[in-house]
Amino acid sequence: MLRAYNQFIRFTAFVWIILPDYLSFRVPVASSPTDLLFSVGSILTYPLPFVWITYDLSRRLDFPSQPCYTLRNDTKQAAHANIHMPVTLRDIAAATGLSLSTVSNILSSNDPRYSAETRARVLRAAEKLDYHPHHAARALKGHGSRVIGVLVPDLSYSYFPDIIRGIESAADEAGCQVLLCQTHYREEDEARRISLLREHRVYGIIMFPIAYRRQSRDVFHRLRRSRIPLVCVDAPLPNFATDFVGTDDYHGALTAVRYLTHLGHRRIACVAFGDDSAVRQERLRGYRDALAQVKVSPSPSWLINAPWKLTAPGDDLVLTCSGTSSCTAIFAMSDLLAIWAYLALRSAGRIIPRDVSIVGFGGLHEGQWLDPPLTTMRQDLEGMGRAAVSLLLDRAAYPDRPCKRILLKPQLVVNASTQPLPHPSTS
Repeated sequence: MLRAYNQFIRFTAFVWIILPDYLSFRVPVASSPTDLLFSVGSILTYPLPFVWITYDLSRRLDFPSQPCYTLRNDTKQAAHANIHMPVTLRDIAAATGLSLSTVSNILSSNDPRYSAETRARVLRAAEKLDYHPHHAARALKGHGSRVIGVLVPDLSYSYFPDIIRGIESAADEAGCQVLLCQTHYREEDEARRISLLREHRVYGIIMFPIAYRRQSRDVFHRLRRSRIPLVCVDAPLPNFATDFVGTDDYHGALTAVRYLTHLGHRRIACVAFGDDSAVRQERLRGYRDALAQVKVSPSPSWLINAPWKLTAPGDDLVLTCSGTSSCTAIFAMSDLLAIWAYLALRSAGRIIPRDVSIVGFGGLHEGQWLDPPLTTMRQDLEGMGRAAVSLLLDRAAYPDRPCKRILLKPQLVVNASTQPLPHPSTS
Protein backbone atom coordinates (compact mmCIF):
# COMPACT_ATOMS: atom_id res chain seq x y z
CA MET A 1 0.00 0.00 0.00
CA LEU A 2 2.81 2.39 0.92
CA ARG A 3 4.67 1.67 -2.32
CA ALA A 4 1.53 2.34 -4.37
CA TYR A 5 1.19 5.66 -2.56
CA ASN A 6 4.83 6.52 -3.33
CA GLN A 7 4.29 5.74 -7.02
CA PHE A 8 1.25 8.00 -7.04
CA ILE A 9 3.31 10.87 -5.55
CA ARG A 10 6.02 10.38 -8.19
CA PHE A 11 3.51 10.43 -11.03
CA THR A 12 1.79 13.53 -9.61
CA ALA A 13 5.11 15.37 -9.28
CA PHE A 14 5.92 14.55 -12.90
CA VAL A 15 2.53 15.69 -14.22
CA TRP A 16 2.25 18.89 -12.16
CA ILE A 17 5.88 20.03 -11.95
CA ILE A 18 7.98 18.74 -14.84
CA LEU A 19 5.58 18.27 -17.73
CA PRO A 20 3.86 21.70 -17.76
CA ASP A 21 7.14 23.58 -17.44
CA TYR A 22 8.80 21.43 -20.06
CA LEU A 23 5.96 21.92 -22.55
CA SER A 24 5.85 25.68 -21.96
CA PHE A 25 9.62 26.07 -22.36
CA ARG A 26 10.47 28.30 -25.33
CA VAL A 27 13.41 27.23 -27.49
CA PRO A 28 15.77 30.11 -28.38
CA VAL A 29 15.76 30.98 -32.11
CA ALA A 30 18.89 29.62 -33.75
CA SER A 31 20.52 31.98 -36.23
CA SER A 32 23.92 30.26 -36.34
CA PRO A 33 25.46 26.82 -35.72
CA THR A 34 26.54 27.99 -32.28
CA ASP A 35 22.99 29.11 -31.40
CA LEU A 36 21.65 25.80 -32.69
CA LEU A 37 23.91 23.87 -30.29
CA PHE A 38 22.84 26.16 -27.47
CA SER A 39 19.16 25.54 -28.24
CA VAL A 40 19.56 21.76 -28.25
CA GLY A 41 21.47 21.93 -24.97
CA SER A 42 18.74 24.06 -23.40
CA ILE A 43 16.05 21.55 -24.36
CA LEU A 44 18.03 18.67 -22.85
CA THR A 45 19.12 20.36 -19.59
CA TYR A 46 16.06 22.48 -18.75
CA PRO A 47 14.10 19.76 -16.86
CA LEU A 48 17.08 18.49 -14.84
CA PRO A 49 16.30 20.47 -11.64
CA PHE A 50 12.72 19.19 -11.74
CA VAL A 51 13.92 15.63 -12.28
CA TRP A 52 16.14 16.02 -9.21
CA ILE A 53 13.16 17.29 -7.14
CA THR A 54 11.06 14.29 -8.19
CA TYR A 55 13.92 11.87 -7.52
CA ASP A 56 14.65 13.36 -4.10
CA LEU A 57 10.95 13.27 -3.24
CA SER A 58 10.70 9.61 -4.12
CA ARG A 59 13.85 8.82 -2.13
CA ARG A 60 12.41 10.69 0.82
CA LEU A 61 9.25 8.60 0.63
CA ASP A 62 11.17 5.31 0.49
CA PHE A 63 13.85 6.30 3.03
CA PRO A 64 12.44 9.01 5.31
CA SER A 65 15.42 8.92 7.69
CA GLN A 66 18.08 9.65 5.05
CA PRO A 67 20.11 12.89 5.45
CA CYS A 68 19.15 16.06 3.54
CA TYR A 69 21.17 17.13 0.50
CA THR A 70 21.79 20.47 -1.13
CA LEU A 71 21.78 20.76 -4.94
CA ARG A 72 24.45 23.31 -5.87
CA ASN A 73 25.09 25.12 -9.13
CA ASP A 74 28.81 24.38 -9.03
CA THR A 75 30.70 21.08 -9.18
CA LYS A 76 31.25 20.78 -5.43
CA GLN A 77 29.78 17.73 -3.80
CA ALA A 78 26.55 18.28 -1.84
CA ALA A 79 27.05 18.23 1.91
CA HIS A 80 24.90 16.92 4.67
CA ALA A 81 22.74 19.59 6.28
CA ASN A 82 23.49 20.02 9.99
CA ILE A 83 20.07 20.67 11.50
CA HIS A 84 20.02 21.10 15.27
CA MET A 85 16.60 20.38 16.72
CA PRO A 86 15.60 21.92 20.08
CA VAL A 87 16.26 19.77 23.10
CA THR A 88 13.09 18.20 24.48
CA LEU A 89 12.08 16.50 27.71
CA ARG A 90 12.54 13.16 25.95
CA ASP A 91 16.24 13.97 25.37
CA ILE A 92 16.74 14.70 29.07
CA ALA A 93 14.86 11.54 30.01
CA ALA A 94 17.11 9.49 27.69
CA ALA A 95 20.26 11.13 29.10
CA THR A 96 19.29 10.51 32.74
CA GLY A 97 17.55 7.16 32.33
CA LEU A 98 14.47 8.54 34.08
CA SER A 99 10.87 8.53 32.90
CA LEU A 100 9.43 11.40 30.89
CA SER A 101 6.90 12.24 33.62
CA THR A 102 9.64 12.38 36.26
CA VAL A 103 11.72 14.81 34.22
CA SER A 104 8.67 16.95 33.46
CA ASN A 105 7.58 17.15 37.10
CA ILE A 106 11.06 18.08 38.33
CA LEU A 107 11.56 20.84 35.75
CA SER A 108 8.08 22.33 36.10
CA SER A 109 7.51 22.20 39.86
CA ASN A 110 9.02 21.63 43.28
CA ASP A 111 7.43 18.24 43.65
CA PRO A 112 8.60 16.82 47.04
CA ARG A 113 8.32 13.21 45.86
CA TYR A 114 11.78 13.34 44.27
CA SER A 115 15.09 13.27 46.13
CA ALA A 116 17.65 16.06 45.93
CA GLU A 117 19.99 13.70 44.08
CA THR A 118 17.41 12.91 41.40
CA ARG A 119 16.54 16.59 41.04
CA ALA A 120 20.20 17.57 40.70
CA ARG A 121 20.70 14.82 38.12
CA VAL A 122 17.89 16.19 35.95
CA LEU A 123 19.02 19.81 36.33
CA ARG A 124 22.61 18.90 35.36
CA ALA A 125 21.38 17.14 32.23
CA ALA A 126 19.11 20.07 31.31
CA GLU A 127 22.01 22.50 31.67
CA LYS A 128 24.42 20.29 29.73
CA LEU A 129 21.95 19.81 26.85
CA ASP A 130 21.00 23.53 26.92
CA TYR A 131 17.32 22.78 27.47
CA HIS A 132 14.79 25.62 27.36
CA PRO A 133 11.12 25.00 28.19
CA HIS A 134 8.51 25.55 25.48
CA HIS A 135 6.35 28.17 27.18
CA ALA A 136 3.88 28.38 24.29
CA ALA A 137 3.20 24.66 24.53
CA ARG A 138 2.76 24.95 28.29
CA ALA A 139 0.22 27.74 27.77
CA LEU A 140 -1.75 25.60 25.32
CA LYS A 141 -1.85 22.84 27.93
CA GLY A 142 -3.34 25.26 30.44
CA HIS A 143 -0.25 25.84 32.58
CA GLY A 144 -0.15 29.59 31.86
CA SER A 145 2.45 31.44 29.85
CA ARG A 146 3.62 33.88 32.59
CA VAL A 147 3.96 36.46 29.82
CA ILE A 148 2.44 39.89 30.41
CA GLY A 149 1.35 41.75 27.30
CA VAL A 150 1.89 45.53 27.34
CA LEU A 151 0.14 47.84 24.88
CA VAL A 152 1.79 51.25 24.60
CA PRO A 153 0.95 54.06 22.14
CA ASP A 154 4.46 55.41 21.55
CA LEU A 155 8.08 54.86 22.57
CA SER A 156 9.65 57.95 21.00
CA TYR A 157 10.11 59.87 24.26
CA SER A 158 10.86 58.89 27.84
CA TYR A 159 7.38 58.94 29.43
CA PHE A 160 6.24 55.45 28.43
CA PRO A 161 9.69 53.78 28.61
CA ASP A 162 10.05 54.92 32.24
CA ILE A 163 6.74 53.26 33.15
CA ILE A 164 7.72 50.13 31.21
CA ARG A 165 10.96 49.97 33.21
CA GLY A 166 8.86 49.62 36.35
CA ILE A 167 6.67 46.98 34.66
CA GLU A 168 9.71 44.93 33.62
CA SER A 169 11.29 45.13 37.09
CA ALA A 170 8.13 43.98 38.86
CA ALA A 171 7.42 41.30 36.24
CA ASP A 172 10.95 39.91 36.56
CA GLU A 173 10.60 39.71 40.34
CA ALA A 174 7.35 37.76 39.84
CA GLY A 175 8.92 35.34 37.34
CA CYS A 176 7.07 36.84 34.37
CA GLN A 177 8.21 38.11 30.99
CA VAL A 178 6.95 41.14 29.07
CA LEU A 179 5.67 41.17 25.48
CA LEU A 180 5.56 44.77 24.24
CA CYS A 181 3.34 46.07 21.41
CA GLN A 182 2.89 49.62 20.06
CA THR A 183 -0.52 50.97 19.00
CA HIS A 184 0.71 54.23 17.42
CA TYR A 185 -2.39 56.01 18.78
CA ARG A 186 -4.58 54.10 16.31
CA GLU A 187 -7.69 52.36 17.59
CA GLU A 188 -7.58 49.66 14.90
CA ASP A 189 -3.98 48.83 15.84
CA GLU A 190 -4.98 48.65 19.48
CA ALA A 191 -7.73 46.12 18.74
CA ARG A 192 -5.41 44.08 16.51
CA ARG A 193 -2.66 43.95 19.17
CA ILE A 194 -5.16 42.81 21.80
CA SER A 195 -6.16 39.92 19.54
CA LEU A 196 -2.48 39.11 18.98
CA LEU A 197 -1.80 38.97 22.72
CA ARG A 198 -4.79 36.72 23.25
CA GLU A 199 -3.46 34.38 20.56
CA HIS A 200 -0.21 34.16 22.52
CA ARG A 201 -2.16 33.10 25.65
CA VAL A 202 -0.69 35.94 27.74
CA TYR A 203 -1.01 35.87 31.50
CA GLY A 204 -2.58 39.32 31.49
CA ILE A 205 -2.58 42.68 29.67
CA ILE A 206 -1.38 46.10 30.80
CA MET A 207 -2.47 48.82 28.42
CA PHE A 208 -2.25 52.58 27.98
CA PRO A 209 -5.66 53.33 26.43
CA ILE A 210 -5.96 55.69 23.49
CA ALA A 211 -7.72 58.88 24.56
CA TYR A 212 -10.13 59.14 21.62
CA ARG A 213 -13.83 58.45 21.58
CA ARG A 214 -14.31 54.81 20.67
CA GLN A 215 -16.67 53.70 17.96
CA SER A 216 -16.73 50.10 19.11
CA ARG A 217 -16.14 48.54 22.51
CA ASP A 218 -16.67 44.91 21.47
CA VAL A 219 -12.98 44.10 21.79
CA PHE A 220 -13.01 45.01 25.49
CA HIS A 221 -16.25 43.18 26.20
CA ARG A 222 -14.75 40.07 24.59
CA LEU A 223 -11.59 40.56 26.63
CA ARG A 224 -13.63 40.77 29.82
CA ARG A 225 -15.53 37.56 28.96
CA SER A 226 -12.19 35.80 28.42
CA ARG A 227 -11.28 36.66 32.06
CA ILE A 228 -7.77 37.70 31.06
CA PRO A 229 -6.57 40.16 33.73
CA LEU A 230 -6.55 43.74 32.37
CA VAL A 231 -4.98 46.81 33.97
CA CYS A 232 -5.16 50.31 32.47
CA VAL A 233 -2.33 52.76 33.11
CA ASP A 234 -2.22 56.57 32.79
CA ALA A 235 -5.84 56.93 31.58
CA PRO A 236 -8.94 54.83 32.36
CA LEU A 237 -11.28 53.37 29.79
CA PRO A 238 -14.40 55.58 29.82
CA ASN A 239 -17.51 53.79 31.09
CA PHE A 240 -15.63 50.50 31.36
CA ALA A 241 -14.59 49.20 34.78
CA THR A 242 -11.01 47.89 35.00
CA ASP A 243 -8.16 47.98 37.47
CA PHE A 244 -6.40 51.31 37.01
CA VAL A 245 -3.09 52.93 37.93
CA GLY A 246 -2.56 56.61 37.26
CA THR A 247 -1.48 59.98 38.59
CA ASP A 248 -3.53 62.28 40.79
CA ASP A 249 -3.88 64.72 37.91
CA TYR A 250 -6.11 67.16 39.77
CA HIS A 251 -3.70 67.44 42.71
CA GLY A 252 -0.73 67.85 40.36
CA ALA A 253 -2.30 70.66 38.33
CA LEU A 254 -3.56 72.38 41.48
CA THR A 255 -0.07 72.27 43.01
CA ALA A 256 1.64 73.56 39.85
CA VAL A 257 -0.65 76.55 39.38
CA ARG A 258 -0.62 77.33 43.10
CA TYR A 259 3.16 77.54 42.92
CA LEU A 260 2.89 80.09 40.10
CA THR A 261 0.37 82.15 42.07
CA HIS A 262 2.71 82.10 45.08
CA LEU A 263 5.36 83.64 42.80
CA GLY A 264 2.95 86.49 42.13
CA HIS A 265 1.58 85.39 38.75
CA ARG A 266 -2.11 85.87 38.09
CA ARG A 267 -2.40 85.80 34.30
CA ILE A 268 -1.51 82.15 33.76
CA ALA A 269 -2.12 80.43 30.43
CA CYS A 270 -2.85 76.70 30.17
CA VAL A 271 -1.36 74.70 27.30
CA ALA A 272 -3.73 71.73 27.15
CA PHE A 273 -4.04 68.39 25.39
CA GLY A 274 -6.13 68.51 22.25
CA ASP A 275 -8.26 65.50 23.17
CA ASP A 276 -11.17 65.00 25.57
CA SER A 277 -9.46 62.53 27.89
CA ALA A 278 -10.03 62.16 31.63
CA VAL A 279 -6.42 63.31 32.16
CA ARG A 280 -7.13 66.61 30.38
CA GLN A 281 -10.36 67.15 32.31
CA GLU A 282 -8.75 66.56 35.71
CA ARG A 283 -5.73 68.78 35.04
CA LEU A 284 -7.94 71.51 33.64
CA ARG A 285 -10.09 71.33 36.78
CA GLY A 286 -7.01 71.69 38.99
CA TYR A 287 -5.81 74.68 36.92
CA ARG A 288 -9.15 76.49 37.26
CA ASP A 289 -9.53 75.76 40.97
CA ALA A 290 -6.04 77.11 41.73
CA LEU A 291 -6.89 80.38 39.95
CA ALA A 292 -10.25 80.54 41.72
CA GLN A 293 -8.44 80.36 45.07
CA VAL A 294 -6.75 83.71 44.26
CA LYS A 295 -9.98 85.19 42.85
CA VAL A 296 -8.89 84.99 39.20
CA SER A 297 -11.33 84.07 36.45
CA PRO A 298 -9.31 82.80 33.46
CA SER A 299 -10.01 84.30 30.05
CA PRO A 300 -11.04 81.81 27.34
CA SER A 301 -8.01 82.96 25.34
CA TRP A 302 -5.72 81.64 28.09
CA LEU A 303 -6.69 78.05 27.26
CA ILE A 304 -4.61 76.90 24.30
CA ASN A 305 -5.06 73.44 22.77
CA ALA A 306 -1.60 72.40 21.68
CA PRO A 307 -0.88 70.50 18.45
CA TRP A 308 0.48 66.95 18.35
CA LYS A 309 3.74 67.98 16.64
CA LEU A 310 6.39 69.98 18.47
CA THR A 311 7.31 71.73 15.20
CA ALA A 312 3.81 73.18 14.74
CA PRO A 313 3.58 77.00 14.93
CA GLY A 314 2.49 78.55 18.23
CA ASP A 315 1.02 81.85 17.06
CA ASP A 316 -1.88 81.72 19.55
CA LEU A 317 0.50 81.09 22.44
CA VAL A 318 2.83 83.91 21.41
CA LEU A 319 -0.13 86.29 21.08
CA THR A 320 -1.40 85.34 24.54
CA CYS A 321 2.02 86.06 26.05
CA SER A 322 2.48 89.42 24.23
CA GLY A 323 1.18 92.92 24.90
CA THR A 324 0.37 94.89 28.02
CA SER A 325 -2.21 92.38 29.31
CA SER A 326 -0.26 89.31 28.32
CA CYS A 327 0.08 86.15 30.40
CA THR A 328 3.21 86.07 32.52
CA ALA A 329 3.24 82.33 33.20
CA ILE A 330 2.23 79.05 31.55
CA PHE A 331 1.03 75.79 33.00
CA ALA A 332 1.62 73.02 30.42
CA MET A 333 -0.27 69.75 30.87
CA SER A 334 2.84 67.77 29.96
CA ASP A 335 6.57 68.33 29.65
CA LEU A 336 6.34 67.83 25.88
CA LEU A 337 3.78 70.64 25.65
CA ALA A 338 6.13 72.78 27.75
CA ILE A 339 8.91 72.06 25.24
CA TRP A 340 6.56 73.18 22.44
CA ALA A 341 5.94 76.42 24.40
CA TYR A 342 9.70 76.92 24.78
CA LEU A 343 10.21 76.62 21.01
CA ALA A 344 7.30 78.90 20.12
CA LEU A 345 8.23 81.65 22.56
CA ARG A 346 11.92 81.57 21.72
CA SER A 347 11.15 81.87 18.02
CA ALA A 348 9.23 85.06 18.89
CA GLY A 349 12.16 86.48 20.85
CA ARG A 350 10.75 85.83 24.32
CA ILE A 351 13.16 84.89 27.13
CA ILE A 352 12.32 82.23 29.72
CA PRO A 353 11.80 82.92 32.62
CA ARG A 354 12.39 86.68 32.37
CA ASP A 355 9.34 87.24 30.14
CA VAL A 356 7.34 84.07 30.83
CA SER A 357 7.59 81.42 33.56
CA ILE A 358 6.72 77.84 32.57
CA VAL A 359 5.73 74.77 34.61
CA GLY A 360 5.37 71.36 32.99
CA PHE A 361 3.93 68.02 34.11
CA GLY A 362 5.65 64.64 34.00
CA GLY A 363 9.26 64.98 35.12
CA LEU A 364 10.66 63.67 31.82
CA HIS A 365 14.37 63.58 31.10
CA GLU A 366 13.81 65.83 28.07
CA GLY A 367 12.69 68.70 30.30
CA GLN A 368 15.96 68.65 32.22
CA TRP A 369 17.93 69.10 28.98
CA LEU A 370 16.26 72.42 28.22
CA ASP A 371 18.01 75.73 28.81
CA PRO A 372 16.91 76.72 31.40
CA PRO A 373 15.83 73.35 32.87
CA LEU A 374 12.07 72.95 33.25
CA THR A 375 10.16 73.28 36.51
CA THR A 376 7.72 70.39 36.53
CA MET A 377 5.38 68.10 38.44
CA ARG A 378 7.34 64.85 38.56
CA GLN A 379 5.23 61.70 38.21
CA ASP A 380 6.32 58.42 39.79
CA LEU A 381 6.51 56.64 36.45
CA GLU A 382 8.37 53.53 37.57
CA GLY A 383 6.04 53.30 40.55
CA MET A 384 3.08 53.32 38.17
CA GLY A 385 4.57 50.40 36.26
CA ARG A 386 5.25 48.38 39.40
CA ALA A 387 1.76 49.06 40.75
CA ALA A 388 0.24 47.91 37.43
CA VAL A 389 1.98 44.52 37.68
CA SER A 390 0.91 44.19 41.31
CA LEU A 391 -2.72 44.82 40.36
CA LEU A 392 -2.53 42.35 37.47
CA LEU A 393 -1.10 39.56 39.64
CA ASP A 394 -3.71 40.26 42.28
CA ARG A 395 -6.47 40.10 39.65
CA ALA A 396 -5.13 36.76 38.40
CA ALA A 397 -5.25 35.39 41.96
CA TYR A 398 -8.68 36.87 42.74
CA PRO A 399 -10.52 37.23 39.43
CA ASP A 400 -13.88 38.15 41.00
CA ARG A 401 -12.75 40.92 43.35
CA PRO A 402 -13.95 44.54 42.80
CA CYS A 403 -11.84 46.76 40.56
CA LYS A 404 -9.13 48.78 42.26
CA ARG A 405 -7.95 52.31 41.45
CA ILE A 406 -4.49 53.57 42.46
CA LEU A 407 -3.53 57.25 42.06
CA LEU A 408 0.07 58.31 42.78
CA LYS A 409 0.67 61.93 43.75
CA PRO A 410 3.24 63.87 41.69
CA GLN A 411 5.90 66.03 43.30
CA LEU A 412 6.84 69.62 42.43
CA VAL A 413 10.43 69.92 41.16
CA VAL A 414 11.56 73.55 40.95
CA ASN A 415 14.13 74.41 38.30
CA ALA A 416 15.15 77.57 36.45
CA SER A 417 12.12 77.99 34.13
CA THR A 418 10.16 79.93 36.77
CA GLN A 419 10.82 83.10 38.76
CA PRO A 420 8.82 85.56 40.89
CA LEU A 421 6.88 88.26 39.06
CA PRO A 422 8.75 91.59 39.58
CA HIS A 423 5.52 93.59 39.82
CA PRO A 424 2.63 91.32 40.81
CA SER A 425 -0.61 92.03 38.98
CA THR A 426 -3.73 92.65 41.04
CA SER A 427 -6.09 92.04 38.14
